[in-house]
Amino acid sequence: MRYLKRREAMMFLGASVLSCKSFPIGRYSPLGDVGVIGLGTMGGEIAAYLAGRGSHVYGVDIASKSRQRAAKQGLRGIYARIDNLPVSLGTVIEAVPEDLSLKGSILEQLSNHVSDDTYLATISSTIPCSTYANRVSHPERLMNAHILPDLRTRKLVELQGPGQYTERERLEAMAHAFKERGFAAAIVNGESPGYIFNQIWHNVMFTMFDLMKTYSPVTIEYSCRDYFDMPYGGVMAMDLIGYDTLYQIFGRVEETMGIPVPEVIAEMNRKENWGLKSGKGFFEYDRPDLEGFHKTAREFSELYPGSADEAVGGRIWNVVREGAKRLVEHGQDKNDVFTAVRYGFPIERKSLLTELDELIERRRDS
Repeated sequence: MRYLKRREAMMFLGASVLSCKSFPIGRYSPLGDVGVIGLGTMGGEIAAYLAGRGSHVYGVDIASKSRQRAAKQGLRGIYARIDNLPVSLGTVIEAVPEDLSLKGSILEQLSNHVSDDTYLATISSTIPCSTYANRVSHPERLMNAHILPDLRTRKLVELQGPGQYTERERLEAMAHAFKERGFAAAIVNGESPGYIFNQIWHNVMFTMFDLMKTYSPVTIEYSCRDYFDMPYGGVMAMDLIGYDTLYQIFGRVEETMGIPVPEVIAEMNRKENWGLKSGKGFFEYDRPDLEGFHKTAREFSELYPGSADEAVGGRIWNVVREGAKRLVEHGQDKNDVFTAVRYGFPIERKSLLTELDELIERRRDS
């Protein structure tokens, strides 16, 4: 029964296939001139990454500390208000906290400020952009651009359209622009708050919580690293996201599906052990930024002696395999599923990638 409920939760994060019309798209790259709203951990990383790869980036944040930090990252302009943002931009990326009302207000302001042909992208991990379609003019330019944290090791973007307003060519143009800047890109068929990657990742987290009843977080971390040939494992990945953020995400699942927030997440949130941002999650970090995160990742064997367990890695791999297979069965493109899994975790072990490719190829052809 518990497995079925979890599966229902992931189906809440599921997708239904839409038919999409074709419309002419401009010949200029939508990421040539970019606005980023919210220059915190995620928005700041996106802004700096794009600025370092040829985009003209303009940032907005009400917090002076965020603006000061962004001033060192090569942005063309940094502002405290959306009103000061240039009007003629290819894309504006909204990267504020996961608050439905706040995101809606910002997208509405942007709709009234920038040009009618400017793409409006939200990086929300759970809220489909169609939620805001009635608050913006020309909703066909709306899209989800789900970018995972830590662009050093996980350069993946998942793109999703605004429901009935979806224009496939817009998603393909944006995917091409991201690929030009070093990203792997996956396009979601239909609407899914969990896109492709998160539908699998959420089940992996549930599995790790269950494994923690028997194994230590250190053993699970080593098992992920060794089994998948990853630079860091699933437990450190949760520390990176933050348990306050995960509490909000799982809280949304609870509100919608009635499935309680996992006790592990609730306890970490109560203790204010939020992960990297607080300096302590399951592991400790000298600095609450990506430099501190990667320092702990590099020195992990010295800081936390331990070893992998093949059974732990195998169980997590089975969850990944079944999730990928189910996504293809529910209408997601085989290549996009492979891309999301390969670059989202990321997985470097060639034998697993070959197995995954053969598995979802069989599901597509069956």
